[in-house]
Amino acid sequence: MKKLLALAAILVQANLFAQHSGPQARIFGKITDDQGKAIANVSVRVIIEQQDNKGNSSYTKGVTTKSNGQFDFTALPAGEKISIKICGIGYEPLVQDISFAELKSQTSSSQEKNLGEIVLKSSIMELQGVAYLAK
Repeated sequence: MKKLLALAAILVQANLFAQHSGPQARIFGKITDDQGKAIANVSVRVIIEQQDNKGNSSYTKGVTTKSNGQFDFTALPAGEKISIKICGIGYEPLVQDISFAELKSQTSSSQEKNLGEIVLKSSIMELQGVAYLAK
């Protein structure tokens, strides 16, 4: 049984490596509010649309920002269409498309994109009144 589990783990790792053995991409940046203050624990998700021999496929990976607002995606598969989705409590969600077109001429097998400072707008929601019933 242990040998079977070990073999399964090796096959899964080999499959994951095969999917990401092409050009690699890195995307990083910093999330701030409209006053320039870094926002921690914001959800940042990257979605990469890829063309493969069977049609289209997508790759998704997510992280949360550090206390200084920074996020960093490494070892991403380079893809044709890349979107980044950012959302945090108390802020409006943001979707941004990313292009590596200007980096295609690089001779390196990896591509990097610094998104710089991304500003999230505050989202103020007014709640309805609450009624308390005492028994």
